[in-house]
Amino acid sequence: MKNVLSLLRNDLKEHADRNGKESAKRFFKEAILVYGVPTGTVVDIAKNIGKK
Repeated sequence: MKNVLSLLRNDLKEHADRNGKESAKRFFKEAILVYGVPTGTVVDIAKNIGKK
């Protein structure tokens, strides 16, 4: 399980977008962890990890 989470976090960090991150931070009032990855990219990452 830790391996899957590590893969997921690494992939999210690789596809991170500074503009998306700033936009999401403005949207939420509370402090959250945001990578700034578009939803379509997150779906693709999840599909790839699910195949492994």
